[in-house]
Amino acid sequence: MTVPVTFKELELRLRKLDSTTPDCRTAISGFRQEVDAACDKKYISLKEWRELVLRLSPIQEKCLQLQPDAWRRPVPKA
Repeated sequence: MTVPVTFKELELRLRKLDSTTPDCRTAISGFRQEVDAACDKKYISLKEWRELVLRLSPIQEKCLQLQPDAWRRPVPKA
């Protein structure tokens, strides 16, 4: 996974996330990992991290509303 190094790059990636696609959960999870990694490596500040996470929330919520099963983890069969 390549970590975008600037807040602007992450903002652009956030704008491209689409909550209506079948793989929205995967895209949102991947984006969140990139944001966390960028903050861990000090590419973005904690304030910028918080802003991105707050802006991600409505996208994640809409994905959940449109595809409720996308967020359920499969139950292992015994």
